[in-house]
Amino acid sequence: MSRDDNNMVFPLLLTWEDGSKQLFANRAALECDLEDFDSEKEPNCKIVDAEGLEVSIKVSMTCVERLQRIRV
Repeated sequence: MSRDDNNMVFPLLLTWEDGSKQLFANRAALECDLEDFDSEKEPNCKIVDAEGLEVSIKVSMTCVERLQRIRV
């Protein structure tokens, strides 16, 4: 089951712990390029949407399980 935020604005920008950046144009790009990733388990990585709002994401076996803005 997927938890998606319908207000998500692509592209998403992921900043890895080494400072390198990766841009994801859409959901399909997340599934293809991340494969297995959980932002909650990668505290040194940050992902934001096109409006600069932080995003929580979990991709497991190329399937997006969680894609939502973090409410502050």
